[in-house]
Amino acid sequence: MTESGRQGYVSAGFSRVNRPNQSIALTVLYHFYVKLLERMRTEQEWDIRDKLNYFGLDAAERGRTRNDLVPGNEAITDMSALMTSGASYGSLKRMTLREAEEALFGQGCEAFFRDNCERLVHKRLGDFQAESGLQSAVNAAAKEYPEIGLFELTDWTDENKTGNVLTAIRGLIRDTSNDLQISAAELDTLYSGRVEDQPFQRLPLMDKHNVRSLIRYLTETVYGHKLHMLRIQADLELLRRYELALEKWHAQAKHITVQLSSLERELHQAATDSIRQADSYTGQNLFEYYERVTEDVMRELESKRGNLYFLIPGIWGLYPDCWTGVCPHWWIDLRRPVAP
Repeated sequence: MTESGRQGYVSAGFSRVNRPNQSIALTVLYHFYVKLLERMRTEQEWDIRDKLNYFGLDAAERGRTRNDLVPGNEAITDMSALMTSGASYGSLKRMTLREAEEALFGQGCEAFFRDNCERLVHKRLGDFQAESGLQSAVNAAAKEYPEIGLFELTDWTDENKTGNVLTAIRGLIRDTSNDLQISAAELDTLYSGRVEDQPFQRLPLMDKHNVRSLIRYLTETVYGHKLHMLRIQADLELLRRYELALEKWHAQAKHITVQLSSLERELHQAATDSIRQADSYTGQNLFEYYERVTEDVMRELESKRGNLYFLIPGIWGLYPDCWTGVCPHWWIDLRRPVAP
């Protein structure tokens, strides 16, 4: 009522409404984070061979790694040139191959194989870093398959989950151990065979020729088999190291997923507390409204830049050597300890 007695009204334009900027920011951050985690949790139908391939543990890749460690057959080529005792074929033909080897070379062949093959493999295995190789494979696979999220990889390396790679690797360890036992038994059988029963060329009245044929057969067959056994032993050692590397990778991945889930709860608490402290009118329906807005904006970006836009490595300006919270799974670095 004015002094003149006329009815007056207060313009809504002069009323003061406080925009809850902090509440909005926290709410949007929370919803964006939740929806990002949802995308990281998406499960893909991969069989165990593809999972092993993701970690660089498929048969072909393991074979290439093994071949880098174990020398080829050329490593035993020069063994046939070792000095012999000069024993005649007639004195050797009724011996076992083991006895004939000792009669011809003493411990020379074994020493040659030990120095040129076994010690070389041992040295190369000493330099081999399974964790580094695993990390490199994951980094490369993450760029090629960004749809595979950290949570899914954590399940893939969880020994209690169906179709996990740890169980597959342990199965390969058992199979390879059995192969090694079978190969060792085959070597014993080969060594116990009589010289005159072996399938190498012999000519009558050609003693030196027959000895040379025996030596060639001995080095190519017996030590070729030993080289095959050395490859199996290298396979077994690699698998055991991969098992340990996967266990460590899983422990770190699990630690990070727990942190990610914990951060989700903290963001939710911060957003709801902020809304609760805001004006009762301006804060109403804010949580639900910005959930829809955030989803719409994210889907719009995905429609323009691809469904995997938010999972592309480096999209946040971060790379494998800089873990800063929310990030694609390939930023886990086994060389860096996880903070307690």
